[in-house]
Amino acid sequence: PEWADLEGARSPRGEGGASQRGTPARATPAPVVEAHAEAPSKGWEYLDPTGEVQGPFGVEDMRLWYVAGFLDRALPVRCFSSDPFLPLDQLYPQGTEPF
Repeated sequence: PEWADLEGARSPRGEGGASQRGTPARATPAPVVEAHAEAPSKGWEYLDPTGEVQGPFGVEDMRLWYVAGFLDRALPVRCFSSDPFLPLDQLYPQGTEPF
């Protein structure tokens, strides 16, 4: 498990892994960011600064615009017209690559 690397990192007395009863101490695992399914290839829309819906666009266009710095992480986006708009960083939390 992912927490295996943390085993012994925090023991009750701060001694690398053994608790007072001789059993290994286990650190609480860090929360895992839920993996997202692959981004849909088409249907992406965003709200521009005036509140107008732009799109739909393909995932390749969205990826290129993101890499070029045109899409801010706070930009409201959705991948299906039936979905609500959410900030890009909510769909793809920090540490994950959008699109």
